[in-house]
Amino acid sequence: MFTYTLLSMLAITSPAHGDEALVNVAAAHCKNAKKPVDKRLLRGMMKLETWLKVPKYARGITLAAACRESGYRADPRRGDGGKAVGILQMWPWWEKTYPFKRTHPLRAVEMYLRHVNKATKKARRLCKGRRAWFVAQAWTASGPKGWRCRYSRHVTLLRRWKRMLAR
Repeated sequence: MFTYTLLSMLAITSPAHGDEALVNVAAAHCKNAKKPVDKRLLRGMMKLETWLKVPKYARGITLAAACRESGYRADPRRGDGGKAVGILQMWPWWEKTYPFKRTHPLRAVEMYLRHVNKATKKARRLCKGRRAWFVAQAWTASGPKGWRCRYSRHVTLLRRWKRMLAR
């Protein structure tokens, strides 16, 4: 009950000034998104990133992941042969590991970020010289693939958006 109330409050309050600019760029430049994009959902995702202490360099990664995976559509879309569901296209193992519904967008983002934060310790140990949070995010998004030290395509999209903001 407490978590759902907190998530509701996160979705309603407005994010920091820089976050709002990133939300606007993400909404305007997501090729997969069906227009108009629900910016309230995107703001809630950014608030969750703040709440769960995503590093500054990675802020906005959930926007990039949701853009690439589902085009910000929170409805129960199916991908990967019908196994992946929701805004982050999560597989059934997520619901077995964590107590939530994959079709609830903000809960899905919360569990995704918690899982990345948990994997960061291992990424830091295995991948010296790389940004551990991005490596852990790649493992979370697509599986460990032999625990290689790599970044996901979501990071590439996020960096493109941040370059647009810097201009």
